[in-house]
Amino acid sequence: MKTIGQILKMAKDEASPIVSELIDYIKQQGEMIQGLRDEIAQLKGQKPKPKIKPSNLDEDQQKKKENPKPEKTRVKKEGVRLFYNMS
Repeated sequence: MKTIGQILKMAKDEASPIVSELIDYIKQQGEMIQGLRDEIAQLKGQKPKPKIKPSNLDEDQQKKKENPKPEKTRVKKEGVRLFYNMS
């Protein structure tokens, strides 16, 4: 099932100017509704919904596929050995 964001992005790519305006209007309404919900929460003494940045996970994975780095090999270091005389 596609999310609303995916549908809006797909629609915007294939849209006529009128459809593009309607999509922008829908986004503005969504922002206004969220602002009103935050205001209601504040009046009730609750915290508003936090603004969380979208994940960059997909972009990071694409960058890794494009620029694979050579694997690093681990070198085992010799530690200092101490000998105790227990006599």
